[in-house]
Amino acid sequence: MKYLIYNWKASLPESLDQWVSAVKKAQEKVGVSDTFCIAPPFSHIDALEKEASLQGLSYQKGAQDVSAFSKGAYTGDIPASLLKERGVVYVLVGHAERRRLHGESTEIVGKKVVEAQKEGLIPIVCVGEENIDDDLTPHINEAVSFVKKGVSMIAYEPQWAIGGSVVLDLSKIEERITLFREKLDGVGKEYVLLYGGSVSEDILSQLLCYTGIDGFLVGSASVDIKQSNTIYTSIYG
Repeated sequence: MKYLIYNWKASLPESLDQWVSAVKKAQEKVGVSDTFCIAPPFSHIDALEKEASLQGLSYQKGAQDVSAFSKGAYTGDIPASLLKERGVVYVLVGHAERRRLHGESTEIVGKKVVEAQKEGLIPIVCVGEENIDDDLTPHINEAVSFVKKGVSMIAYEPQWAIGGSVVLDLSKIEERITLFREKLDGVGKEYVLLYGGSVSEDILSQLLCYTGIDGFLVGSASVDIKQSNTIYTSIYG
C-alpha cells in the first residue's frame, strides 16, 4: 500500500469545501486508505477537520513542523504535545524549505524527531541534496542514522526538484531512490521511503512505476482541487 502525504505548505485551497468534496469523490471511487495524510497549516487543522467531518472525508492528521523544545517559553514554536492534542499522527521534520529558509541543521532536526517520538507522533524525516550535482552520500547517511534511531518514514526530496523550476530527469530520481534503498535496507529495520519534489499528476504515472518508492509527499499540487482528486485516485485506484 502506498502512502500519500498532502503538504499544503503556507497555502490553502481556493475553496476548502470544494477541495474536500473533490477528494471525498476520489475516496468514493477507489476507497478509503489509512495511509492518506493531510498536513495543512497549523491554523487550519481544526477547520479542515470540521469540513472533512461534514462531508465524510477520511484522512490522517498531519503537521508541517514541530518544535525542537517541549511546551514552555518558546514563542512561535508548536510543541509536539500541542500537535498531539489536535489529533496529529504524522509530522514533517526537516523539510527542505525549513532547512534552506530557516537554517535547520541535522542537529535541530534530530531534536525535533526526539520531541515528536516522545509524544507518540510519527516523524517523516525529509532529506535531499540542494543542487542536482551534489554528493548524495551525506544525505543518505543522515537517513540511515535516523532509521537506526527508530524513524520509520524517510522522504527523499531533492531541493533542486522542488517548485518546478527545473525539468525533472525522472531516470535520475529513480537512480537516487535506488541508492537510498541499498543503504537503508542494510540497516535491518522496517522503513518507508517517500519521494517528494514537484510531484504532480503529469509525472505521477511514471513515478508509480518505480518499485523503490513507497509513497509520495505532494506539495503545491496538493492544494489544487483537480490534482488532489486525480493524484489520490492514481495512488489508491
